[in-house]
Amino acid sequence: MWQMEDFLNVSSPPDSPIEDLMAAVRAQDIVVDVVDGEYNRSTEKYRGAIEVSRGQKGYSFHIFGNTRAHNVLPALVNIISNAFLKMSKSADVIRVWNDPLIHDDKNEEYSMQIAMILIYTMFSASLSPHFAMSSISDTMIKARCQLRLSGLFSSAYWIGQGLVDITFYCLLLYLLTALSSSRIVSAALEYNTGCNSGSVQDK
Repeated sequence: MWQMEDFLNVSSPPDSPIEDLMAAVRAQDIVVDVVDGEYNRSTEKYRGAIEVSRGQKGYSFHIFGNTRAHNVLPALVNIISNAFLKMSKSADVIRVWNDPLIHDDKNEEYSMQIAMILIYTMFSASLSPHFAMSSISDTMIKARCQLRLSGLFSSAYWIGQGLVDITFYCLLLYLLTALSSSRIVSAALEYNTGCNSGSVQDK
């Protein structure tokens, strides 16, 4: 939307009273320069201009946009629409998307989220072989003989190790799945928000 530093030129015939319209335009925090007569199209001082005349059937408008300003014509139409809303004592505001098409990082963020999910998936898939190899390493160092020498049952050791490994593996898998799901949902919401940012919103 137009901010305080944006300047708007409004031209009108001397015999056309447009004070109420100008008050409604200024209420939108827009600096307005009102002149009598036709708009000088050769000037580049203003971002846009509106020629206003008031007759028996109401207002008549001609809008002019600076060629160096982006999407100024939708902004001018939006200003006129909001001015009529304010003149009718309405609290609603029409917001028209008038920003230029620029590159955003929504797609890049979405791709990064997918890459992180793939990394988590590969990491979780490598946990089970890691636990299996740890048991094989225990077998290679003859842990059963050491347990017998210590007076411990080998079955109790293997069952205890299995319970610890399985519980730890399931916990890590659950945490990775929950984290990946939250990232997918947040990335999808951000992507949809970015795609819908150009729609017209009513406040």
